[in-house]
Amino acid sequence: MMNEMNAAEMRKKSTENRYKVATANLEQFINGTNENIKSKASDGHFSYMTPIPNEPLWNEYECTESVANYYRNRGFKVTVDNYNFKRTMIISWLEEGDENIEH
Repeated sequence: MMNEMNAAEMRKKSTENRYKVATANLEQFINGTNENIKSKASDGHFSYMTPIPNEPLWNEYECTESVANYYRNRGFKVTVDNYNFKRTMIISWLEEGDENIEH
């Protein structure tokens, strides 16, 4: 017996899964970034620069702002740069007044 399938069901499934996929991507990005920050700090650095995904779901769910807020809420300084159509995020753990230390 053949399973019936229609466009309305597929639209519903896609819509329901978009948020789940965006959330999973966000969590994966933060977890990977956390590991990279720990590694940079262990190597004596005071900041980490990471490329920001430019994907439809990432942009639709404003994941860049979510990541920036995640780190800002934990005391990090976060800067988002746009250069030649590439977006990067710089996450710094320098204290105010320590700007002369190597980034």
